[in-house]
Amino acid sequence: MDAQNAALALTGFLWNAENQVFALENVVSAPTLLAADLGAGTAFDAENLRQTALVRHPELRLYQVKLRQLETERRLKNEKRKPILDLSYNLLGNNWQFFPTASVEGPAMLANDVKWGLDFSYPLLNRKARGDWQMTQIKIVQTELELQQKRQTVDIKVRQYANDLENLRNQAKLFRDITANYRQLLDGENEKFPWERVPYF
Repeated sequence: MDAQNAALALTGFLWNAENQVFALENVVSAPTLLAADLGAGTAFDAENLRQTALVRHPELRLYQVKLRQLETERRLKNEKRKPILDLSYNLLGNNWQFFPTASVEGPAMLANDVKWGLDFSYPLLNRKARGDWQMTQIKIVQTELELQQKRQTVDIKVRQYANDLENLRNQAKLFRDITANYRQLLDGENEKFPWERVPYF
């Protein structure tokens, strides 16, 4: 049941090339999982799994993308705090005749045929730009704290699952030992009372 429910939850993250939901047809059964993951001699590196989860977990990567987005927004807000200096020019001409005051050396491009302009602006108090920049700084700090909290939560969950797996491994080993002991006891009973021999199941 847990495997079926986990497969249903996993289908929410699986898509095919046509952007259709990819349904899992065959879900691994519980005995197969026990044989594959809880059997004797199965290697399991909890520390490697924990490091992989801290790097590749989707929610952690989502926070990292959000931090990069906020960093870009912070740089944009910082640009808005700077003064604005605009240099403009317009060519002056009579109908389609540009440079009507041409001299012997050529057109007087920097003299009477061009209108120049220079605009400079800067708010005196600059409250809005500074406020927007500080709000972005607060969002960055808040997102970093959320990322740290989520990383801690993922780390704790991976450790808990590793402990559960180790506990299941110990239980499976204990059950195997109990089965072997009962089989030895049954062999002893069959040897002691051969007329009441009980077969193996």
